[in-house]
Amino acid sequence: MALENHPNCTLIGTQTKGTSGNPKLFTHKTGISYKIPSWIQIRSNGKPLEGIGIPPDIKIPARESIINKKDKVIERAISEFITY
Repeated sequence: MALENHPNCTLIGTQTKGTSGNPKLFTHKTGISYKIPSWIQIRSNGKPLEGIGIPPDIKIPARESIINKKDKVIERAISEFITY
């Protein structure tokens, strides 16, 4: 989140899931455990992070790396770095 507005940063990959909120663990008397966020994380644009996430500048679906058995995000990052 700290880098999303940096002028020399390009986010590559898939959108985050938008989880933060410093989740607190609770356990019900039945033994079931669950987590509840204890705050709402706000991005620099004023929008909440929770449940929305941060979109990348260059979208590369994770399945591309799995299908091709190569880390497509790292490959693209190296390519961006070399052409910068």
